[in-house]
Amino acid sequence: MIDDLPTPPDSRAGRPAPPAVVRAARILVAALAAETAITVGHFVYGAHLYDDPGRLHVVEPALAAFVAGTVLTAAFAWRPGRLVLGALSLLVGGFYLALFGLFHGAYHHVLKDAFFFAGATEATLERLFMSPDYVRPDNIAFEASGILGLVAAVVVGWSLWRLIAARRRPLGPGSAGGGDEDAGGETVDRISSAGRAPTRGGPMRLVGLALRMLFDAPFKSLGTLLGVVVSVFLMAQQTSLLYGILGRVTSFVDSTGVDIWITSIATESTDATDSLPASKVGAAASTPGVAWAAPVVQGVGRVTRPDGVREYVKVLGVEPPRYAGLPRTLAPGTSPGLLRASGRIFLNWNDRPTFAAAEPGDRVEIDGKAGIVAGFFQGMDPHSPYYYIYANIDDARALTAFPLDRITYIAVGAAPGERLRDVKANLESRIPTVLVKTRDELSAMEERYFLVRTPVGVLFGMGTIVAAVIGAAIVAVTLYSTAVDRARDYGTLKAIGARQTDILHLLLVQAWIFCLAGYVLGMIAFFVVRYHLPQLSMVAPPKLVLGVAAAAFISCTLASLVAVRRVLTLDPAIVFRT
Repeated sequence: MIDDLPTPPDSRAGRPAPPAVVRAARILVAALAAETAITVGHFVYGAHLYDDPGRLHVVEPALAAFVAGTVLTAAFAWRPGRLVLGALSLLVGGFYLALFGLFHGAYHHVLKDAFFFAGATEATLERLFMSPDYVRPDNIAFEASGILGLVAAVVVGWSLWRLIAARRRPLGPGSAGGGDEDAGGETVDRISSAGRAPTRGGPMRLVGLALRMLFDAPFKSLGTLLGVVVSVFLMAQQTSLLYGILGRVTSFVDSTGVDIWITSIATESTDATDSLPASKVGAAASTPGVAWAAPVVQGVGRVTRPDGVREYVKVLGVEPPRYAGLPRTLAPGTSPGLLRASGRIFLNWNDRPTFAAAEPGDRVEIDGKAGIVAGFFQGMDPHSPYYYIYANIDDARALTAFPLDRITYIAVGAAPGERLRDVKANLESRIPTVLVKTRDELSAMEERYFLVRTPVGVLFGMGTIVAAVIGAAIVAVTLYSTAVDRARDYGTLKAIGARQTDILHLLLVQAWIFCLAGYVLGMIAFFVVRYHLPQLSMVAPPKLVLGVAAAAFISCTLASLVAVRRVLTLDPAIVFRT
């Protein structure tokens, strides 16, 4: 089918279509065939692997898209018209690039796998990637074929761009095929003497010319690159610190193995909550989809430090034998069973220096009552004015005078195979007078409460915006001054036939070179600092890495528009002025 694509007259000039167009059409059909095969194979394999015939719903549309794409490509090779090209671009862009490539390959595989390996919870994955075809990454071949679909989409996009470029390439005099096939092989220095626009020889020539222009002013370019590096580093550092602080704010909720939390309807956060009747625990435990339910009490007291200073402490009481609500990570030598004995408490390992390097067996006074240190918990360092102490539920009530018939939370574990949203709905139906939140929902509620009640989010957000503006301003000033300094060069490009879009592409490529190099170096610097300063709460989830890349790209692109306006208004006659 690919070799049968015809080479009839080109409607633009009444001559045979350029061989470059037919060759690009054949490459596009091959790329479409490859991505169709990968996509169909991926879904057929998934249907067999997960015993889910519903996955086969993609097969017929994928095959139909391939047939339509092949027909349109052949029609375009026969008569390279705008209408056929528009239809082909919509088909390829909609099915192969957007649906198969970005939505399925990038979103449902690359991004899902990134979140999974970054430690995202099952609830987070279900919320972000929920679809009838969702499965957790548990099969290498299945995930690899899904990611390969994105790679194939990139090849399809490149092939489509090549086809469009081949159509737009000017016809050479005396050429049977009308194609100027050797234009891309000339050096930049020979282009002007050949009388051609240097930006029409393909992307590599465009990049080469952009680099040549930047290297002609090395110190100015180096200064610009340094500015972008600093901008990217500051954006990543400010945003990561905010993520780190928010992670500490939600550490109580996130560090436990609790799937669903039940609390008072008046709750705004774990620092602003009320109590529940203890009888609600039984109602929760008997709800369909619930594997277990356990009470947790939270009281506030004042602890006396070794230096005599009294500070507020939050005492959390957990019930044996499950000890639901206790952090999943305990210090070496500490086990939940150590809380069984009367008066035993767990301290935060990070708080040991405050309590004179406390060791097991030391006594800590809380509102005049003594607690004996039995061990330490880790992985939970709340951003809070309170110290955190864990005790068994009876001792917590005694230490904080918490009523015996009340509790603060009900910690709930979902039964295996149950979806959290279904269990949550059952609990809300069974106990309508309470607030039911999954772990992720309660964590998000904690973040909102913190951001609304404190200026931290505004401060770090402004820092990130200022960093982006600084980078954009540096790139804008450099490109504008370069455009002024090289006005005659840009005038020469116009004089030998460069179009406005060619000049626009050239300036954009220069900005994107700064963006790419600055982003890579800035992120390397960020991760080096993060590695050597672990005491700083610098968190780098995938969305931060992608978000900084997007911000750098947008800021550099917008910055280039300042130079674009200056260059596009140049008169080519400037070349002949002295």
